[in-house]
Amino acid sequence: MNSGKVSYQELEEKIRLLEERITALTRHDPVTGLHNKKAFLERLQEGLIHAARYGNTKSILLIRLRRLDDVQQKFGDRIADAFIQWIARRLKNLFRESDYLARIGRREFAVILGNPFKAAPEAVRQKILTALSPPFHLNGTRIECVSLAVGIGSYPKDGEGIDSLLRHAADDASAFDATERKRYMEGSGSMPYGTWKSPITSDLIVSESIGLGQIVLDGEDVYWQEMRPSEGGRYVVVRMGIDGSVEEVNPAPFNVRTRVHEYGGGSFTVYQGTLYFSNYTDQRLYRIDRGEKARPVTPALPI
Repeated sequence: MNSGKVSYQELEEKIRLLEERITALTRHDPVTGLHNKKAFLERLQEGLIHAARYGNTKSILLIRLRRLDDVQQKFGDRIADAFIQWIARRLKNLFRESDYLARIGRREFAVILGNPFKAAPEAVRQKILTALSPPFHLNGTRIECVSLAVGIGSYPKDGEGIDSLLRHAADDASAFDATERKRYMEGSGSMPYGTWKSPITSDLIVSESIGLGQIVLDGEDVYWQEMRPSEGGRYVVVRMGIDGSVEEVNPAPFNVRTRVHEYGGGSFTVYQGTLYFSNYTDQRLYRIDRGEKARPVTPALPI
């Protein structure tokens, strides 16, 4: 008869599965399943160290989807996500197992080329542009407003560090895009879909990293804290359910931070689905029950 107690082996297995979910979450993009920016930067750092040690080259390509917002506005979030997934699959089919493909931003993909003696970056760029040229056809939906900008950064010619390579690749994408526009204008008097100055900038590439912080387990749910540069550095608590669904728990403008956490503890905790957190602006404690708005549980501090 089952007494309802959990054995040590069952608890150990549950913890192992949760650790695998957390590891996958922190290193993979939830929409495409590709490596995320954190994993990409770690692999690039390893690749640069190896290249410096053995005197090899190392190249990266940045791939930007331009006018993706137009797809979202015209067809909705579902089609936009499906389109991103379709692009990810097409890109994955273009590269070898030794190449490292990642989604590093909402509109950006990046790849670290593997064997430096078999992969000419310029040839790879042309291969990408040829394989992924508009218009696109996705399950009967014609998408013609999106196009790609691709930039190259090679070690050691274009830089010896991560930031310098990313900045060079971003600048190269802009320069390549300008050359393509001029060629089209001189040749046919018209420009291909969605072509203008590339929106890839070095600030965009370097600043979009989401910082991951405190992790809390509550039943089958996993909660973690994100620092979002795109929202002015606001700290957000995110929940992932057992079914893999992910949602933001504390809406703007709540900022889950505390000025005293370095003395012990953290800035939030969860109990039976209820989030308790410290709001950075007023340093009051709040609670958010599932499906409810935030409610203060401590009085306002004197000014």
